[in-house]
Amino acid sequence: MSAPHLPPLSPWQATLALGYDRVEQKTRLAHCLVQAPLKVQRPFYDPGSTQCQTILLHTGGGMVGGDRLRYEITLAANSDVLLTTASAGKIYRSPGQWSQQQVSLQLGPNAAVGWFPQETILFEAAQYDQAFQITLASTARFKGWEIMRLGRTARGETFAQGQWRSRWEVWQAGELIWAERQQLRGSPLLRNCPNALGGYPILGTYLDLSRRFDPDLLTLVRETVQPMIAGRSAQVGFTLTATQGLMGRYRGPSSEQAKAIFSAINHQI
Repeated sequence: MSAPHLPPLSPWQATLALGYDRVEQKTRLAHCLVQAPLKVQRPFYDPGSTQCQTILLHTGGGMVGGDRLRYEITLAANSDVLLTTASAGKIYRSPGQWSQQQVSLQLGPNAAVGWFPQETILFEAAQYDQAFQITLASTARFKGWEIMRLGRTARGETFAQGQWRSRWEVWQAGELIWAERQQLRGSPLLRNCPNALGGYPILGTYLDLSRRFDPDLLTLVRETVQPMIAGRSAQVGFTLTATQGLMGRYRGPSSEQAKAIFSAINHQI
C-alpha cells in the first residue's frame, strides 16, 4: 500500500510569469518564468485553431497555511489564450496562517483570454485568501469562471470551520467595470441558511466581459441552462453587469454540473 500524500512541511513562496504574443497568425507562449511548485505544460492548439491553450500545474499537490502563490500573465495585442488547470486545487486545513493566491492578467488591444480552472476544494478549517486583478485594453476580452467546493464532501466534510476571502477587480481602458468582495466563515449556520449556502457545497461564478449583451441574448442563455437543471437539485441564475457584460451564479451539489453549465454557455455564445 502506498503512503498517503502529505502536504509540504514549509510554505511555498512562488511566482509564475507568462507572456504571450501573436506571430504569423498564431498565439505563442513567448515568455515563461516558473518557480516551484508552479509549472506549465507545453501549450497546445486544437486542429485549425490559433488559440494557445495552457495548463497550469501545482506540483506540490495543494496549498498549506503560509503559502503565497502569484500568477502574472500578460497577453500582447491580438493574442488568444485559454488557461486551465490539470486538476482541482486543494487548500489544506490550517491552524491559523492563510494560504494566499494572487492572479494578475493584463491584456493588450484585441487580446482575448479564457480563465477556466478546475474547481478549488477548501478542506475543513482551511484559511484561504485569493485576489484577481484583470486589466483590459479597450478592445480586449475576458471570459472566466470560479468554482469552489466547501469541504471534502466525499468524506462528509461540511466546512464547519475555516474562512474564504475572495476579491475581484476588472478594469478596462482605465475604468473599473467589475468588482466583487466575498467572505465566508465556515459554520453549520452558513451551510444551512437559505440566504447563504442553502445546504449546497458548491458555489460557482461565471463572467463574460468580452462584449455587450442585450436582453434577447440573456433570454437565450437562460433557455439554454433550464433543461440542464430541470428535475435536479441546483440553483442557477444569469444577469447583466452594469456594463452589459454577462454574470452567472451556480449553487448546487456538483462541480461537474457547474462546469457543464458554464461550458455550454461559453460555447453557445
